[in-house]
Formats: sequence, C-alpha cells, structure tokens
Amino acid sequence: MNSAFLKLTSSDVAKSAVNALFAAFIFACAGLLGQEGGFDLFTADWAAVLKLTVNGAFAAFVGDAGRRFTTTSEGNFMGVVKL
Repeated sequence: MNSAFLKLTSSDVAKSAVNALFAAFIFACAGLLGQEGGFDLFTADWAAVLKLTVNGAFAAFVGDAGRRFTTTSEGNFMGVVKL
C-alpha cells in the first residue's frame, strides 16, 4: 500500500531502492551485452558500464519514488486519476 498523497514513508523509499537495484542489474547486463565485442568481461569498458548502470538505477529510483509521492493510498494519481 502506498502512503498518503504527497508523503513518502520509509517503506516507500525502501521499495524504490529495491526497484533501483533490479534496474541496476538489468542496465549492467545490457551494458555488457551491448558492446561491440559482445559479452566479454575482460575487454569490457567498465567505466561506460558503470555510468550506464548508475544513471539507470538513479532514474529508476527517482521515477518510482515520484510515482509513490504523487499517488494516494487508494491508487489515484494526483488524487484524481485511477492507475
């Protein structure tokens, strides 16, 4: 259950953090597989993979926390639209 409208609880932040961890794993795999040489751990551009992973995880955290912040406990977005 989400918290009240325009409020975040610690459980909302924790759920957003778990979502960001899942996204980080997916972005790391995509970064490794999407390189020119294919999946090779020894010749991977780890700086680019890390940058993609951190940016993706941050975007997932902010997006999920924002959704939880603007959704009521009944599931209405901005108090009006039912998601």
